[in-house]
Amino acid sequence: MDDTNTQTPPTDPLRTTRSPQTPMSELVIQAIADAEECDPSMVAPPLYDALDPEALDALYVRASPRIEFDYADYHIEVTPARRVTVQTI
Repeated sequence: MDDTNTQTPPTDPLRTTRSPQTPMSELVIQAIADAEECDPSMVAPPLYDALDPEALDALYVRASPRIEFDYADYHIEVTPARRVTVQTI
């Protein structure tokens, strides 16, 4: 009897926290670039294909909500502590 597990374990999420002065849209792009091990300018499609980057930035200037959305084959979670979690979907 073969007891080997043939299932692929889930990918651990990548978490990024940066300066409060950095716009949240830049944090999201940087977190994805870190996950893809590429330059942020190479992340595609543009963030605005998923949501309005200016609205995201404005939201975190005035408040600290928890939001989640899917973008570029990733599930993104942003916490009130400005932690961006990127997990492959």
